[in-house]
This record gives sequence, structure tokens and C-alpha cells, in this order.
Amino acid sequence: MEGLATSIASPGALQHWVWESGSNPNETCFVTAGPETPCHQGRVPLFSALADSAAQVRQAVRFAKQHNLRLVIRNTGHDGAGLSSSPDSFQIHTHLLQGIEYHTDFEPNGSLARMGSAVTVGAGVLLGDLYARGSLEGYTVVGGECPTVGAAGGFLQGGGVSSFLSHTWGLAVDNVLQFEVVTAQGDLVVANAYQNQDLFWALRGGGGGTFGVVTRATVRTYADLPVVVAKLTIAASDTDAVFWTKGVTTLLTLLQELNSEDVPGQFILSPQSGSGIEASLTMYFINETKTARVDDRLNPLETILSGEGITPALSSQALPHISMDLRKGPDIYPEDYGILMSSVLVSNRLFNSSEGPRRMAETFARLHMGPQDLLFTSNLGGRVIANGHVVDTAMNPAWRSASQLVNFVRNVDPSIVGKSVALEDLTNVQMPLLYSIDPEFKASYLNLADPSEKDSRRVFWGEHYERLSQIKRKWDPEDLFITNLGVGSDNWETDGMCRKPRNLVDHATMSTPRIIDIRRSKFEGSIRDQVVDGLTKSPKTLPALLFYSTEGIQHWIHHSHFPDFYPRSDEIRVLKKQASEMAASIANNSIVVDLGSASLDKVTFLLEALEDQQKNIDYYALDLSSSELATTLDNVPIDRFHHVRFAGLHGTFDDGLQWLKETPEIRDRPHCILLLGLTIGNFSRQNAASFLQSIAYHALSTNPAQSSILVTLDSCKEPTKVLRAYTSPGVVPFALSALKYANTLLRPEDAELAEGPTFNIDDWYFLSEWNYVLGRHEASLIPQSKNITLGPPLQSIVVSREEKIRFGCSYKYNRAEKEELFGSAGLAEAAAWSDAGCDVAFYLLKMMPN
Repeated sequence: MEGLATSIASPGALQHWVWESGSNPNETCFVTAGPETPCHQGRVPLFSALADSAAQVRQAVRFAKQHNLRLVIRNTGHDGAGLSSSPDSFQIHTHLLQGIEYHTDFEPNGSLARMGSAVTVGAGVLLGDLYARGSLEGYTVVGGECPTVGAAGGFLQGGGVSSFLSHTWGLAVDNVLQFEVVTAQGDLVVANAYQNQDLFWALRGGGGGTFGVVTRATVRTYADLPVVVAKLTIAASDTDAVFWTKGVTTLLTLLQELNSEDVPGQFILSPQSGSGIEASLTMYFINETKTARVDDRLNPLETILSGEGITPALSSQALPHISMDLRKGPDIYPEDYGILMSSVLVSNRLFNSSEGPRRMAETFARLHMGPQDLLFTSNLGGRVIANGHVVDTAMNPAWRSASQLVNFVRNVDPSIVGKSVALEDLTNVQMPLLYSIDPEFKASYLNLADPSEKDSRRVFWGEHYERLSQIKRKWDPEDLFITNLGVGSDNWETDGMCRKPRNLVDHATMSTPRIIDIRRSKFEGSIRDQVVDGLTKSPKTLPALLFYSTEGIQHWIHHSHFPDFYPRSDEIRVLKKQASEMAASIANNSIVVDLGSASLDKVTFLLEALEDQQKNIDYYALDLSSSELATTLDNVPIDRFHHVRFAGLHGTFDDGLQWLKETPEIRDRPHCILLLGLTIGNFSRQNAASFLQSIAYHALSTNPAQSSILVTLDSCKEPTKVLRAYTSPGVVPFALSALKYANTLLRPEDAELAEGPTFNIDDWYFLSEWNYVLGRHEASLIPQSKNITLGPPLQSIVVSREEKIRFGCSYKYNRAEKEELFGSAGLAEAAAWSDAGCDVAFYLLKMMPN
């Protein structure tokens, strides 16, 4: 406790080292490092003003403003997303702003109205101290469960969630009656429902350290009622399917039932030693004094779980006051412990549906939590939803229809590499999984945010962001207060020291185009699942993504350069003649995204035409292989382009479209989507129309007048010509490389004990066929000479001698089929380009007017 108290009081420390350190080596001193290892300032501010009064805060703000300093606000250092630290900054330390004043009937400034019992606290008062004081005077407040969090700092301004009291009494911001705040001008003002109402609204959910420095806050109090706290716990191996499908689902279903009875609870999931995992549900029967009644309510659940082979442990305890549960001992971690936090909201509609608990349990099972990771819920619903009709705050409106907040805490190894790996996994693997619980209800909690959240406006504030932005410009026009992820932060670089340049890619400082990882999940896992699914069906198939590994792409590029592969030579021929006209059809200041770029040898003709026309274009090449993408972009002659800027996107088609739709800086600009290389022909006719429709929704709908799709189609239906094109040298290695990739993806974890690969490459033969009925080319793999039993882990699958495993089709489009395709997708053909003797044509597509 002594070490933690020192950390809270020290302006140069945070409660977790992760945000004391930057992204470079030797930026902080790890306890595991030797004494000879150098360490530097990292993200710890250079100077701090230890303010113990509002007057001193005013002086510090004016000093920072006068000298144009990077300013950060720190209370207890409990921040988990880098909001209260920044390199080379000047800090205002508010922890010394103490004082607790109870009001039996609070009267806000500027009004004679009486608001009932309340308490005014200084910004530096800890929740633990407030709970202790309240227990002596018979009251409590809506606050968090960690006693070392400041009661009136970022916790309150970011929303303030209690794991169980929010269900009963609402969010902490729902219960704020008044703020005293120092503005960016250095003035001390009062914000409440009667004066400075816009600032009062913004401070209730707009985020800490963004609109001013709160010095005191007044919040509503409630009677410190008795409560029976019951806990139901189960444990098993994390690979035990019954634990997830029956155990966790049952606990979440119980929480669902209890919420309908107005009983809140908290679900917790935590890894144990080895491969063990424990799940518990803590339930709070407020204003109940008898454990017997609670046990009678819960005993049937013990029987149900025992019947599934799960051994539950049930305990209950009667407490005379709620505050006795809230006043837990502080979380004391090892000195080298670091965490990253994240959260997602789950809608009331989903959670209270028949499939809600099951879907949550299935998703939790896929998180693959590591040692010291933690997942827990905070119970919303109840009063949080009801308050939507009576309280107007800056919180994302999604909160008013949310039932649960799922919080994930990611342990971080004490090293720069550990931090980098944890950040990447959190953003690209774990958060997409958590968002998939309720994908149409995408919202998160700012105080427990993924530090790399790419869509902060939407997930934290939704439709309230624009109003918050306007209030920010009014009260802080020069952006003195900037925090990571905060309102207005998207105009600044990550650490808030420099404004972002107007252009997304700055050529003056850039020698190699950047690559942005936009993967919402690691698609290798998805491919593996698709492989298994396709091989267990009839007819058997392999997913197209399997064929576009780094090796596969190289083989395909090699294959496509042979003279018989007419699609590529046709495209180049048309581009050489018509690129200027195509470029003229693309709006200036467009975002051009090349879906499936492979190499730039074809699209370079178009990009050069755009450069010649001096159009300011941000070109993004998208690819599944980051190494191929890097190779492609390394070969871009940057010095030849001054108006066209280059970057790469690492991800799938769906990742690229979602990125376009959700990235604030580019969402409203004109978009041009390139679908070259006959990409659309790889889809069935029905799926091709759906894919084009999806592109239109994600990329064209925000600026339909200036946005477009440039797509190529092949009209050749001469079987001999088509078969020659798809059987030239290079295609067989391309097909067989997919089996090598599949062996990598499907390899058992204990690879040394595996009885051979899943696919023996020598057993397979590439088959190229023309389907006269469907008008398409079909590519398949077939056994060379005998029935084949696949290797582990698919040893139960047998492929007969006559059986085909189809992996690719290439549809060809005549005029009628083309028109039907575009019409079904809701797109109109605005222009077309081809050349005499060419089977391939380019089409510029626009959204049909409503």
C-alpha cells in the first residue's frame, strides 16, 4: 500500500508503467533491467505544478498558455490509455485538491432550487476516502470499485461506471450537480444546469483533461443501504467446452434473469495457473438483510451446473452497508506489472435475448486470455436506460440502450517489445472479437478504452461528437487541453505535440510509403475455419484467401506475365491508351483504394495520368500480404510524384471497406475504388452484385456525386483461349502453394508429434475446366491416382479419386450479364473504356440516384 500511495502522490509516476514509457528502448527503467541499462524521460512530463488550490491551477494554466506548452492534467495516475502523460510536457497535478463537504439539501450556484443530499469533493479526493467518509455519515455515491481512483477527475468526466450501482442509480455523470472548472483562459467558472450549461453538458461524458481542469465537483448521494453479496464460482481448463457452453452461459443467463428482478451483478473471468480458468458471478441484493432468502434463490443453479458436470461454489454474505463492499483494499500489483484496458457495450436487445448469453460466452472463449489478463462486466441497464429520458449528458446515446459493459484488461510484459505486442493484439485481435458480440451496436467506454481505437468519435460519443467539438472550439479554441483519444485529438499527432499536416501522407518527410495495419482480426484463423468448413461439405471447396499467401501471390504474378494470359495484357493495352480519360473521371482530392493491388505495374499508368493532371490523390494499395505490400511500395518512384501520395493497407477487402467507412479524416472525401485484375470475376454472379453493393455502401454513399468504382470485366467465352490463359506456367505452383499454406495453418500445436502434413503436395493434380452452362472457368485440385485420406487434424476426411476440390472460378460477362450485375448492385455505368480486339473492358460505376 505504501508503494501505491507514493505512486499516487508522485507527479512523475503512474499507477501502471505502460504510459510512463514511449515506444522506443530505454525510455523507462524496468525493474528487470540491470543497473547499467540507460533510461530516459519517456512519457513522464518534464515539469509539474503541484497545485493545492484553484488559484494555483489558474496560474499554471495561464503559464502553459503564455508559453505554448504541451499541457497534461494528472490526478492519481490511474489512467489506462495515455490520457494523463505525454513526452516533453508540462503537468498540472491535481491530487492535492482535497476536501469533502456534505450537503443535506444542495443549492447549486445561480439557482434557488434544492437538489437533495449531495457531497462536494476536491478533484484529488480518492473514491476510497470518499466511501470511508460517507460510511461514517450514512451515505454513499455512484463510483468505481477501485478505491485509488480520483472521485472527480477523469473517472467522473469520462462517464463514471459502477459495476453494480449504475444499474440501480445510473452512471456517475447522471448524478453530477455541479462542476467548478478552470478554463483554457485561466478563469475559474461554475458549470451546472443554470449557468455555463454547454460546458456542464460536455464535462458529463466528454472526457477528462479536454475542456478544462475540474477543481471540485458536487454529486448526488444515496443512503448507505444494507446488501447481501452472493458469489457463484466455477473453474475448469480453458479448453473445456462444457465450461463455456454450459457454465459461462448459465452464469450470464442468471445475470439476465436477476436484472429482470432489479438485482445487479458482475461477471468476472480470470485465467488461473496452468491452463485453468475461473468464472464467477457476484450478485448484489440491495436492501436485503437475509442470506437465507438469497441462497434459496440461487441453490437451483448449483443443481443445474452440477448436472452438467460442473462443480460450483456458492457463498453469500450480509453487509450492513453498501460502502463495506465498495471499500475493498486497493489493487496492489508487482512493481513490473503493466496493463492495457479496453471495453465494449452490449445492447439491452442482445443481452436480454435468448442468444445473448451464449454469444457472449462463445466470444469470451475465443479471446485466449493470458496470465494475469482479466475480463469483467459492469451492469448497466436499469437506471442507466431509464435516465435517458430525464438526463441529458455528452455520453454516447448508445449507453441509454445498453445492458452490459464488457471490460478486458490485457497484461503487458515489462518491456518495450511487450508493450508493442500487447497493443497490436488488443487492437487487431481482441477488440474486433469483443466488438463482434454486438457488431451493429459498436460503442466503448472512454475510461477503459483501447488506446489505439481507430473510430473514437463513433464509439465514445456517436452523434454527440459534433456538439462536443463545437463546445471544445468555444471554450478551448487553441487546443490547450489535448488528450489521446479525446475530443479534438484527431487534429494532432498521437502525443499532442504537433498538429497533423493537412495531407495524410507528407512527402517532404517520407521516403518510403507507410503501411497501415487495418486488420480487425488475424484472418489466418478465419481461413483455417473456412478450410475445415469447405472440406466437410459436398462438393468440397477451399477458400480463395488460402491461395494468396506471400508465396502464392508471387506465383500468380509470375503466371500472369505469360503471353497466353490475355487479361493482364488487355488491361495494360487499354490503360496505355485510355488512362488519361479515366484519370479525368476521378475527382480531385480523392481517396483511391486499390483492392488487391498485387503489383503496381498496371495501375501505374493511371497514377501517372492523375499526376500529369495535377490531381491531389491519396492512393492506398490493399493486400493480404504485408511483405508483398512492402516490396511493392518500396519500388514506387516517389520522386516522380508530387500530387499523388502513396500508402499501403494490410488487410482483407472487408477490412478496407470498413476502414473507409469508419476513418473520420477520409470518410467524407471523394472515394474511387479500383477493382482491376478481373477481381470481380472471382465471385459468383450473385455474390459479385452483393460485393459491389457493399462497396457502394461503404465507399460511395457519403459523397455519391464525386465517388466511383473503376472495375474491369472479361467478356471472353472462348473455352480454348480461356483454358490456355489459366494453364500457362506458374499456375500449378500457385495452386499447390495453397496446400503448403494450409499445412502451416492446420499444423497441430505439438508439431513434432504430428503424423505428417494435412496435405501431401505430391498427391494432388491441378485441373482447369470450362463450364459451358455457367459461362465460367473453374480451377480444382484432384487426387493424382487414388483416394486420399487427409493428414491431421483432418484425418477423418477422405477425398475420392474422382472427387474435385474446387478453389476458384472466373466468371465471364457478356453485355446482358454485365448490365444485370450493375443493376442488381444499384450502380449505373457512367463510362466505359476498351480497345479493338480486347476482351477486357474498364467500367466507371456510380450510385444510382434514389
